[in-house]
Amino acid sequence: MAKEMILIVDDSLLIRKITQATLQKQGYVVLQAGDGREGVNLARREKPALVLMDLEMPEMGGLEALAQLKADALTSAIPVVILSGSDAVADRRQVLASGALEMLPKPVDPATLVSLVSQILGES
Repeated sequence: MAKEMILIVDDSLLIRKITQATLQKQGYVVLQAGDGREGVNLARREKPALVLMDLEMPEMGGLEALAQLKADALTSAIPVVILSGSDAVADRRQVLASGALEMLPKPVDPATLVSLVSQILGES
């Protein structure tokens, strides 16, 4: 039986594919979006259990997309984890203050990702 649905929002097709493969191996249903705007629209339509979102993207960045998700009653309860090439403390503080549950540095370690996802979704 398939586990929860997870939405990956990242402008890097490679990152999306690697993350999708990692999560699908664990039984998750995985949706993908290539930018923040597409991600927000997909989250509103599909109501995933979790959103994994890149911080830096064209069109609409991760923080703006996060703000839109948190401001919308349809999506405000969906947990969001930001994935970023930045590990700056200031960025992390801003991300967490904006409503994200966690911020992971990219490239994301697959074991760390799977552990965090199962923890967030109450499976561990």
